[in-house]
Amino acid sequence: MQLIKSGFSSLILFFFLGMQLMLSQNLQIDNTQSNLTITGTSSLHNWTIDAKTLDGKAILITESDKFTIFKTLTFSVSIDGLKGKKSGMNKKIRSTLKIKENKTIDYQFQKLIKIEAINTHTYKVETVGLLTIAKKSKQISLLFTIEITKNKIRITGEKDLKMTDFNINPPKAFLGMLKVGDSVKIIFDVQYQ
Repeated sequence: MQLIKSGFSSLILFFFLGMQLMLSQNLQIDNTQSNLTITGTSSLHNWTIDAKTLDGKAILITESDKFTIFKTLTFSVSIDGLKGKKSGMNKKIRSTLKIKENKTIDYQFQKLIKIEAINTHTYKVETVGLLTIAKKSKQISLLFTIEITKNKIRITGEKDLKMTDFNINPPKAFLGMLKVGDSVKIIFDVQYQ
């Protein structure tokens, strides 16, 4: 009987210690500390658009202060908050991305493929998620670096995309003389806290 009580006590102690080692952090994007830029080409010059309004959340699980998995990772970019250097470009962005029917570009994490520790608080991560642009959703692989500090995570990376993969026709201007290239690069540095 004493052995059963001792074993039961050990099991309960192990359970509570295990619970303390695994922690879940529920974090929101800090818009003031985050940047997302879209770059591309045209027949005239290269162009850059900055996202001024980001939103999203991350719930990650850490075990013994080490990142193990995302439970949730989302980010959303307001199409109205995409700003180029020229107002004509901003209007073209809104019409190309069909702002009347769709207000945001959204990413939702689906599964973790690989985690590689760079150091104690920095990891290279490969994920698969669902990216939705102009009401077209597509599963994409996304590689990024994640830095974890107390109550904050910073995610940095870049992703090459083609507009036509999302049923978006690259815009034209000046009676078709100015043509935007199909390929774009998304560069992100997003902080959740």
